[in-house]
Amino acid sequence: MDGPGGFVEFVLAAPANAVTLRYALPDSATGGGLDGRNRARRRRGAAGGGVLRLTSRFAWLYGPYPFTNRPADGEPHHVFDEARLRLGRTLPAGARVRFVVEKTGQPAPIALDLADFEEVGPPLARPARAISILDFGADPSGTRSRPRR
Repeated sequence: MDGPGGFVEFVLAAPANAVTLRYALPDSATGGGLDGRNRARRRRGAAGGGVLRLTSRFAWLYGPYPFTNRPADGEPHHVFDEARLRLGRTLPAGARVRFVVEKTGQPAPIALDLADFEEVGPPLARPARAISILDFGADPSGTRSRPRR
């Protein structure tokens, strides 16, 4: 997808309430990566979408092995990254899901390599005597940059 308005659309073969998207973004000129967003939505603005936060921060390596993060070392290698999203409700088979680049200033091009739609069940109950990383300050939303102390 080359910029605002670019999209890829999928027709669901089976009901789904979640998607795993495999993608690649370009790197920054300094090798530090770029961040982007891609909105998954049903056609005509129907409910059941969300925002995927994408990054290329961990997907580019340069030079011969052992690789570096310096574009000046040449020989760029990229790997695909994955983002996962719960869609908010179960979409029926035949529903169309579109991934859209909506804003200018987003990294381009965005390569979407795979979209794996599935039906995810509710979380399992915590087993007796289990230790949870949440008890030690982990952020289940993935938005906090530092652990609590």
